[in-house]
Amino acid sequence: HTVKGLEFQYLISGGELFVSRKAKSITRATINKALDKIRNSPDPITEPKAMGVFGAPYIWAIFTELRIIDY
Repeated sequence: HTVKGLEFQYLISGGELFVSRKAKSITRATINKALDKIRNSPDPITEPKAMGVFGAPYIWAIFTELRIIDY
């Protein structure tokens, strides 16, 4: 679920993340950019929007589930 409580499913295939609620895929480069932003930000990232990448709510939800983000 996203922070707003929207349920979604995802599939990873060929270096892309496909989300059931989006028509476009989220690329590996986008995921890496979000991860880099979280790791290197001088201030803690506390919301998806602060990552500044396409598909941030879904990336945030996955990172939270995998305990990459402690939210």
